[in-house]
Amino acid sequence: MQIPLLLDRSRSEPLTTQLVDQLREAIRRGRIPSGTRLPSSRALADELAIARNTAMRAYETLVIEGYAETRPASGIFAATALPVLPAAASVPGRRLCTSTSAAATSSTISRNRMCFTTSAAMCRC
Repeated sequence: MQIPLLLDRSRSEPLTTQLVDQLREAIRRGRIPSGTRLPSSRALADELAIARNTAMRAYETLVIEGYAETRPASGIFAATALPVLPAAASVPGRRLCTSTSAAATSSTISRNRMCFTTSAAMCRC
């Protein structure tokens, strides 16, 4: 599957954030249909000339946010049921920021806090 993604290395925004934003929008708008298998992190990294870790972090973020789901021994797929966004998330120029609280570990997703911000620098999560 070809996914048109454009990463701008000259922007101050990290590549992971750019990738997550573009994949999230493609899934939300149906350019990536629900249930569609996404490229492996290796294939995505090779295609975009980025580190595999960047692709893996982007996929992890999409899974945490509910836009992608993993299937053991099968890969990562666009979510079949998309999350319902709070009204503030749909305001132009704002994006959903998820940040794990200091007390939470990587396996305790339920402790994630969410805020809405115009840039990562303004986030105080």
